[in-house]
Amino acid sequence: MELNKKQVVNVLETIAVYLEIKGENPFKISAYRRAAQALETDNRSMASIDDPAGIKGDRQGHRTGDS
Repeated sequence: MELNKKQVVNVLETIAVYLEIKGENPFKISAYRRAAQALETDNRSMASIDDPAGIKGDRQGHRTGDS
């Protein structure tokens, strides 16, 4: 099953909420929220995003999910 952009954004935001409930590191939670926001504001379709590194957003050298 292939997810559309809205579904991916929703999954990332849901993960952030669960991590927050679990009491995870706030920076990790923020990374998921920033990833969702960057994807949401990117004008390209999911099919045209072949390199996720090309998504414009907060560039601090962190990948979503890193501890």
